[in-house]
Parts: sequence; C-alpha cells; structure tokens
Amino acid sequence: VVSTQSTGRESSSAIKRTILRMVEAPVSQIGMRCKEILQLIENGPKGSETLVTRILHILTESEQPTKELVTMVKSLYAKRLGDVRMLIPVLPGLDQKQIEDLLPKIIKQSSSVVKEAFKRVLSPFRPGGSGSGPITPAQLLIALHHIEGKGEEMKCVIAATNMCFSEKTIYTSEVLAIVLTQLLEVSPIPLLYMRSVIQALSMWPRMVSFILNLLHKLITKQVWKQSQVWRGFVKCAAMLGSQAHNLLLTLPAARLRDAFKLHPALHNPLLLHVQSLTPQQKALIDKDVLLLIKSPPVDATMTVQGVQGVPTLPPPQAFPSGSVTSEPTTPGILPPPTGVAPPLLLPPPQSTGPPLLPPPGGST
Repeated sequence: VVSTQSTGRESSSAIKRTILRMVEAPVSQIGMRCKEILQLIENGPKGSETLVTRILHILTESEQPTKELVTMVKSLYAKRLGDVRMLIPVLPGLDQKQIEDLLPKIIKQSSSVVKEAFKRVLSPFRPGGSGSGPITPAQLLIALHHIEGKGEEMKCVIAATNMCFSEKTIYTSEVLAIVLTQLLEVSPIPLLYMRSVIQALSMWPRMVSFILNLLHKLITKQVWKQSQVWRGFVKCAAMLGSQAHNLLLTLPAARLRDAFKLHPALHNPLLLHVQSLTPQQKALIDKDVLLLIKSPPVDATMTVQGVQGVPTLPPPQAFPSGSVTSEPTTPGILPPPTGVAPPLLLPPPQSTGPPLLPPPGGST
C-alpha cells in the first residue's frame, strides 16, 4: 500500500481506479494503528488526496477513528489539503462545535458526500445504536437552520434538511418537537422555520395540537414582521383547515386581512365557522375581526374546499401515550412558557352545519 503513494500524481485514471479497488482488502486487515498507514496519510504527496481519503474511509468503516488518526487528519486538512471531504471519515471523532463549523462546507458537496457525512454522525442514533455521538440529531437539524445564505447556498441548506427529514426512524415526533421548540426561541426566527413546521406536520400528523401551540406563540412574537416566515404561517394555517379557525380568530384584524390576501380560500370557511357560533361565543371575538370576516371575501370565486396545492388534515386522533401534544410530556420537550395566553378556544355551538372536513379514513 505504501508503495502506491508515488503513483497518485503521475498515473493514469485507469491505474488510479485499480489502486483504489486493490487497497481495500489490505487496508482493512492492517487497520488504523499501523505505523506505515499513518505515515502514508500524513506524508502523502500532492495528488494522492483521493487515495488518502479512500484509505480513511476504509479504516473507519467498521470502527471509530482513534484520537491519533483524528488529530493527524485535522492537521493535514488545516495545513495542506483543505478538502472537507477528507474530514468526513473522522467526523465521529470531532466535537459538536467542530462539526457545526464544517456544515456550511459539507452541504455544498455532492449529495452522496453529504449523505455519507450525515450517516457518520447519525448512525449511533438509529434503532439499535448506542444513542451517543458528538452531535445529536436535534442539534444537527438546528445547526442547519442557522446557516445563512441565498440562492444556491439556501438550496444546499434545504437539501440537507430534507435528508434529515427522510430519516424517519431518527427524526421522530419527539425529536422534531425539541428542534421546533428551540428554534422558536431564536430571534429573528430562522427563514426555514415554517418550512420545517409544515414538513413535521406532514410527516407526523399527530403533532397537530403541538403545531397549533407553536403557531399561537408565533402570533405573540408578531410573526408577520418577518414576511417569509409569515407566509409560511398562513400556508400552515391553510393546511390545518378547520382546526386552525380558532387560532385565526386571535389574529389582529389587519393581520387577518393580510392572511386573506395571501390565501383567499381561508375566508369563506372561517365565515361559516363564525356563523355557526352562539352569540355568547361571538362576544369573545374582537369586533374588528368579526366585521372583517363578515365583509365580502377577497376573491369570491375561490371555493371553501381549501387552498389549491395545500392539503388539509383530518381531525387529530386520540393521542397515544407518550405522543406529542400541546403540552408535551416527553423529556426534553419544553411546555408552553408561563405568562403566554393559550389560543382562544371556543366551546362548540349547539348546532352546526355540515362538517368542513370528512372524518379521517384511518389512523394518522
């Protein structure tokens, strides 16, 4: 293996590919504690980066990198190579801050490289894993939301968050509740926050009560001051359908008018809901909000079936033990802060018209 290092710079592509295939068996048998292997990694000439990276992947495929190997690779990255792909095999040997600092560079790599990086740090949290690593799944997703960028950079962040959401056995409703709760305390609210809220709701419909609680807290934070987050808020409310009616009634009249402009199809269902209330229930609603709702809709041609392209959710089923509710009891999930009024909850009217949504066909 050591003798092949001199070919890294001058050999043809075919020879390089052959070498990369041939080194797997001997490197696996020798292991990362071999002095010659460590010398090859540390002193490989310019042009041997691909070979060194391949050796690192082989050495760390079935066991955690040693401290000596991690230190050596970090030094090589900082002083000579600067290719973040070389650090991916030793990510489990780094600490949380080091991984978070590398994320902006990692997510700009090819999708296969990003997947490999996430595999390295998330593997301990898969079913049957140790459950311990340098960065938790929640911390990883939170760190991705803190990456700033525009255009192609933001596309990379979105692609990386999508990879996280695709790991349903890792990103459970409990983990996502921790992520969304902590991100809600960030100021300003991250641009991708509502996108992740909607993804969580689509992925785990039983989180509906928890999501409604988050939306209420966003109202207390005047979410409309951040236009992109506000648009996501309105889209999420449209997705929730009749389950968001009481929430929408707590918005200031001017903001509710803005919501109707963004999604005109919100108006008629909310009007029908208000018409079904008793006088005592209507008395609990702001007068300006009632006047707005009773005024002609923004676009009378829109139907009451929901916003085009935005699915509505069936009413939530009974929550199983340990599931996420508006007052989560899972360790690590914070309850609603004290001093914040709950959403306006109106008692059901004595008689109502036909339901806006059909009963669910099955378990959510």
